[in-house]
Amino acid sequence: MSSVLLHCRSHKRFSGYAFSKNKKPTILPIPDNNVPIGLATEMSCNDILRVKRLYCG
Repeated sequence: MSSVLLHCRSHKRFSGYAFSKNKKPTILPIPDNNVPIGLATEMSCNDILRVKRLYCG
């Protein structure tokens, strides 16, 4: 993928347990596993940058 890192508070639609078959987390923030993920109500600067890179080159 690109060199843009996923922002932990990104406006993604999935929880840290998305697609889990054993109720264990599938996404863990590093280095702090206690940081909440997927709770943003708006796009972050990194979200916008990733969309621009995907669709605008």
